Amino acid sequence: MLLRNVQFLAGYRRSFQFADGDITAALGELGSPMAFGEAVRAIAPVVEGLLAARALVLHLLWTRRLSTDLTRLLSGTSIVTRA
Repeated sequence: MLLRNVQFLAGYRRSFQFADGDITAALGELGSPMAFGEAVRAIAPVVEGLLAARALVLHLLWTRRLSTDLTRLLSGTSIVTRA
């Protein structure tokens, strides 16, 4: 499962696709542990949409600014925390 999750997250590794201001603002909204789906909804207003928010949360997981248990299937209920 770990390998599968890392391979999936690798699709979100390209930093140039995410504005530094969006990353900073998103991290400001994600102070406490929350479910992945909650994190996406929390930053959706920052990046103007759920799809962009989902991609940004996945990028933050790839860059280890957020963390979660990657030995379990990554889902909307996975708990993410600031690293």
